[in-house]
Amino acid sequence: MIDVHLFSNKDFKVYEKTLSNYDEFNSLNEDFLGIYNRSSLFNKIQYKAGARLLFHDNEPVVFIWCETRNGLSKIRSIIPFERFYNLIYRELLEITPSFTDALPIYFDISTFEYIMNGPDENEKLLEIMGFHLNQGVLR
Repeated sequence: MIDVHLFSNKDFKVYEKTLSNYDEFNSLNEDFLGIYNRSSLFNKIQYKAGARLLFHDNEPVVFIWCETRNGLSKIRSIIPFERFYNLIYRELLEITPSFTDALPIYFDISTFEYIMNGPDENEKLLEIMGFHLNQGVLR
């Protein structure tokens, strides 16, 4: 079972090393820590509202950061932890629904976009998670 947790202030220090490697899974991932640290208080609150840590058996599996503006929901970063690559098919299927169910209701997400530029293996993992390849963009 996948558990979803809000990203808290203490998580910055605990997961700083993994989050600083944001571009390993996808070279187009955005630097959550860097952007967050340079932002105003209002933007920090907004960014944390869309940031989630997903756990399996009390171990972090993946960090997902999304943002909604003008009706478009975009995932800005998906950063897997080491445990992510050991999940079985059924557990990977649970990640996306668990993530979207845990977001604030005002995000009103039915579809979101994630632009991918990485190895084919990572695209296959995202497809298992429920993303659909559409003209080079995983949706």
